[in-house]
Amino acid sequence: MGHTRTLVAGKLRSASRLPLVRAAGAQHADAMSTATPRTIGIVLFDDVEELDAVGPYEVLAYWTRQFPEDGYAVTCLSRDGRPVTAAKGFVLGAHTSFADADRLDVLLHPGGSGTRPLLRDPDHLDLVRSWSAAATLTTSVCTGSLVLAAAGLLKGRPATTHHGCLDELAALDDSIDVRPRQRFVDDGDVITSAGVSAGIDMALHLVARLAGPERARATRHGIQYDPEPPV
Repeated sequence: MGHTRTLVAGKLRSASRLPLVRAAGAQHADAMSTATPRTIGIVLFDDVEELDAVGPYEVLAYWTRQFPEDGYAVTCLSRDGRPVTAAKGFVLGAHTSFADADRLDVLLHPGGSGTRPLLRDPDHLDLVRSWSAAATLTTSVCTGSLVLAAAGLLKGRPATTHHGCLDELAALDDSIDVRPRQRFVDDGDVITSAGVSAGIDMALHLVARLAGPERARATRHGIQYDPEPPV
């Protein structure tokens, strides 16, 4: 992958200052609507953190279904194409297996306790490297960044993870510039987010990168995401 040095603070509005990864406007709608959609792939595995996967899926599925003319589709993939049991017992279905998945234009690797065995799984790390090499964007939520680090994809880059795992991220690769206070870190072709719910913010930023800030705002409005925590 090319290494573009564009660091963005974890705020959605900053996306308006970034170049779109794919042009997506009215002048492109006809061509994109007739083409095969580009694939955003969310990796599922046992003990994945539920919201790490489901939060971004809600954002990305709303966008891609409401605006198919933008030319993207989101899919979930597991090792064998079968459902996985997430960290708190929620069973998540996959659309396809790792082997049968189409080329991923965007890779999204969630986190959760299930990432720890993956850090020591050479086959999985090889897959992540392969997906990333073919993708335009490689992204992670929470401790998904630990997997990216173990695969060597964060070397010399700024990145973040769950606030309880920042030291673990640094220990995996001491060349990583760990950013503890950012909701997400955009380093051009790699985007990492902080823990759990931060994946929703990162996914909205991803929509802004791929289709523009107006699409991201429309998606945020559509899913009624306007957090005002009661505590």
